[in-house]
Amino acid sequence: FLNRRIPMGSVSKLVTVLYLACERKDLFYNHRYRCAADRYDKNLPEKCWEPGGHSSMDLRSAIYNSCNLYFASFYSVIDMNKYLAWVKNFAQETGIDIDLPAPGDNREFSLILAGLDFSATVSIRGLVKLAMLVSPSDQSDDRILAFRKKIRADEFNVIRSALCSTMTIGTGSHCGDNGNARLEEYKRISAWGKTGTVISGTNSHCGYGIFIGGYGRFGIVSVLRKGTGAMAADYSGNVIILGSKKDGYNDKIF
Repeated sequence: FLNRRIPMGSVSKLVTVLYLACERKDLFYNHRYRCAADRYDKNLPEKCWEPGGHSSMDLRSAIYNSCNLYFASFYSVIDMNKYLAWVKNFAQETGIDIDLPAPGDNREFSLILAGLDFSATVSIRGLVKLAMLVSPSDQSDDRILAFRKKIRADEFNVIRSALCSTMTIGTGSHCGDNGNARLEEYKRISAWGKTGTVISGTNSHCGYGIFIGGYGRFGIVSVLRKGTGAMAADYSGNVIILGSKKDGYNDKIF
């Protein structure tokens, strides 16, 4: 299971966020995009996953809403070749074995940035490492810890705040049973996460819901066959809340 490769879906947006934190702090703090029902740029996806759009987005709100159009809009302000070279180096430095396709034009590049090119893949082990990188825990392997030093505390605070908001007001907040109580628990323990949905997966024609997240030093990576990222987050939330209440779970990560 750890060696299985799957499409990254919207989890790949975290890679773009890390790129911005390292290389383009101007965009990290200042890029805004109005996500609307109708888009006027032929290089962008036809629509966001939210039919009515997300309205005006900055980076933080785009992370917890997983806004496709916001991330796709970076194609016009990021150098494609520099981005691809950075991701390749990032994979080598961290051991997060991302495999990106080579985009042929701006349209294809925008789909990669939006997490909508499902030929962009990673192993489950790579997802674990990515979750370790953005988690609040300082327990990880040396390569992940070395990469963390490239990102200032200010940028990490923005990223982690957005990932916590994913669980309370974003794509991971759509809880099933006892939803309000669950959201309060998420707030209490500072649960965090990132969702992803893949329309067609590998090996068979089916969708996947992906979730990486956790709290404190406890982490979880979930892949839900024939599901969505929101569903994977809901199921994972049961484990996260259980972990926060069981002795010993606080000392385990991933």
